[in-house]
Amino acid sequence: MSSGKHSHAASGSHLSTNDYTRTVNEDGTHVRIVVDENGVEHRYVRKRSSSHKHKKKKKSKAPLIIGSVVGILLVACIAFTAVFAVSALGAKDKISSLTSEAKQMTTALQAGDAASFATASSALQIDVNDLYQTTTSLPWKVFSKLPVVGNDITAARRLVNTAHDACRILVDPVNQAMQATNGQPLIGKDLSFNGPVVAAALNALQDNAGLISKHYKLLCEVDNVSMAQISGIYDTAKKAVGALDRLGQVNNGQGYSSLASILGCQESRNYLIVAQANSECRATSGFMGNFIPLSISSGQVSIGDSTALTKATAADGSHFASDPLNDPLTELSGDEWGLFCDKATINYGGGMNWGVGDLNFTPDFSRVGQLFATAWTNKGMGEPLDGIISLDVLMLQKLMTLVTDAVALEDGTTIPCANLAEDLLFTTYAENDLNEDQDAHFDAVFEACLSTLCSSLGSTDLMKLGTTLMDGATSSNFMAWMNNTEEQEVLRYFGLSRSFTKGERTAKLGVYFDNFTWGKIDWFLSNTTQITGSTKQADGSETYTVTTTLTNHFESVEQAEQYNSTVLGSRNPNKENASSIIVGVYLIAPYGGSFGDIQMEGKAFDLQRGAFASCHAAYGPELLNAGESVTITYTVNVPAADAGKGLTLDQTPLCQNW
Repeated sequence: MSSGKHSHAASGSHLSTNDYTRTVNEDGTHVRIVVDENGVEHRYVRKRSSSHKHKKKKKSKAPLIIGSVVGILLVACIAFTAVFAVSALGAKDKISSLTSEAKQMTTALQAGDAASFATASSALQIDVNDLYQTTTSLPWKVFSKLPVVGNDITAARRLVNTAHDACRILVDPVNQAMQATNGQPLIGKDLSFNGPVVAAALNALQDNAGLISKHYKLLCEVDNVSMAQISGIYDTAKKAVGALDRLGQVNNGQGYSSLASILGCQESRNYLIVAQANSECRATSGFMGNFIPLSISSGQVSIGDSTALTKATAADGSHFASDPLNDPLTELSGDEWGLFCDKATINYGGGMNWGVGDLNFTPDFSRVGQLFATAWTNKGMGEPLDGIISLDVLMLQKLMTLVTDAVALEDGTTIPCANLAEDLLFTTYAENDLNEDQDAHFDAVFEACLSTLCSSLGSTDLMKLGTTLMDGATSSNFMAWMNNTEEQEVLRYFGLSRSFTKGERTAKLGVYFDNFTWGKIDWFLSNTTQITGSTKQADGSETYTVTTTLTNHFESVEQAEQYNSTVLGSRNPNKENASSIIVGVYLIAPYGGSFGDIQMEGKAFDLQRGAFASCHAAYGPELLNAGESVTITYTVNVPAADAGKGLTLDQTPLCQNW
């Protein structure tokens, strides 16, 4: 028997075509016999493998494979985490370096030290770039996707990304301007500033306004940053970038250019600094007692002499402040006539139409600036004004305490800055009977203060200075007006305009006062206004309960009699005795809102209802003698569209909190 492919069977085979049989021999071989169509048998032989007899079932390798994969992933995660931890520690060190470098840049910028600025800015750019490379690496990207910690890691990455772009768009232009103006400080001793540096920064911001908006949106997408190392920095950065973004959007995206114009980076500007004296209160703050001309051109600042408004003489020889207005008088609106020139107001000793010095009977400082500038031009007082910058005595004191402990006068006397308001708002009037002496002292102190500020602001902490100015704007101690409407929008953004547009009066209650006593007596007047609660109405609007209390702080009539007529306003025939304080009260409801019930307590005159700048108003004079108070309790309704925003308070800043 052959194991080949073919073999012929003996004749007489019992198999027919296509039949086959299979047998197994004793040796374990398989024999398969097949007959083809010709009747030929074919035998196929296959030997059985000896291993087949003892074949065992194989074990699954799946657990081993899974375990290996898990192990590899575990090792990878540990390695990945280690890489991230190391890079995070490196990032922490970089952040410490950045803080130091930023301080060095600020110091160099203020001093005009171009070489130091270049060194510090170069180091900062390198560190920021290293941080950027670190936080855009794969470990940081992966860990930013994790729950809980991923939020903080995302915040860190976006913070670094913002800093990276800030360096890219700002540092180089400012550095180039610094090199070109080496030695020129940011703010000089005469209040002049480095115009090319300021212009370079504002131009760079204007060119990249869209990028700033993008970064602000990305920063706002991350909330509740919990990591202590970055939470404070992140919040500060978000506020700063947000402020820049909002400024950039003013005037259809031209906010930075408008600010450059205000600062005289493009052409010369003529301004007037006006000092308001709170002891004779006006709705915007106080009587506009003194003014100083100021001009700016490419960073060069020129400041004139202080002049008492009551002593200013017009081109025709008339008194600029006290003579009745001519052309500006015809421009008063119906609301202004109704509230600030009405019969009760005139009878009790007030009136917006009495002269330039009384224009700020209205709380709308943008309107005051417009009318003041018109009168200035019409009476030939000087070059047309591009704007008016106003600060009251309280603001002057805040600025002075930033730079020195005391102000020195030319006669050798010194006034502690902490007592500056008391000296200018009370002592100078109480101790000097003659107006000439009072005006001379005010002029001397005002000029000495401005001279000190001019020589010291350049070395003052810029963050503290900015905070002080913004706080002054919020409290209405510091405000301004621009003749150019686009520049006025920039002031509105900074909260300096005190205007009565819809946007500015949303959910804002105005509580304002005008002195009707004809004296500097408001040193003894206080106001306490409290918003005590709110109720949601069925129509979606919100109603707030408010109390305003005015108090005369003379202890007795006899105490008041110690002072002169300048303090007491003794010429006003409506006074009942020496201590009488007569004050006009003006309550202005939020835009779209209204006043509900108004209750008066104490010896009080009921308030009239009216309107001002499309807002509901309640107004009228109140007379308080020594120790007396008047409390006005009223409800303020805010429309549904502004409900839930809270009711903010805007009020006339009085001399002191008793």
